[in-house]
Amino acid sequence: MPSFSTTNTFTQTQNDNSLVIDITAIQKTIEKQKQEIDGLTSKVKSPIDNNTQQQNIVIDLSSKVDSLSSLIETSRSNINTIADNLERNQETGQQAETKFRNLVVM
Repeated sequence: MPSFSTTNTFTQTQNDNSLVIDITAIQKTIEKQKQEIDGLTSKVKSPIDNNTQQQNIVIDLSSKVDSLSSLIETSRSNINTIADNLERNQETGQQAETKFRNLVVM
């Protein structure tokens, strides 16, 4: 008949083996869950990253629109100045032509 300590040791070894198997199974489950979490995190981050990129594009485009608006306004001002100068030059030319005719007629 086996001694009590031998039976106890055998039972403890079986329990230890069972715990090792359970721990290994739990570790595999945890690793699988980590992978699933990483996959879900990636799926959640992707739209956020896309949204951030789109916001940056909108900010960049807005800045470019502002710059173009400023250039358009500057161009309008320059065109008006050129038109005014042209009108004055035409008036000066007409006055000079009139004076020249008056001199020739005399």
